[in-house]
Amino acid sequence: MVDAAFGTHVQLNRIGARADTRNVASHRVMQKIGMRNEGTLRQARVARGECIDEVHFSLLRPEWEEMVKRRSR
Repeated sequence: MVDAAFGTHVQLNRIGARADTRNVASHRVMQKIGMRNEGTLRQARVARGECIDEVHFSLLRPEWEEMVKRRSR
């Protein structure tokens, strides 16, 4: 999916994702695909009457291109 976002058809420069700070499994998935933690937005949303902190991740095209080069070696 990341390859499609940066591929020849879409040509995005940045993709981002966010998750509840308590959802450590999601953080691991985002890190595994090369995304970087950009920080935490405190009380970013309300769910079921509770204020939820969110951690934000992103991946830039140059970072993705470097990962692709390393994979092909």
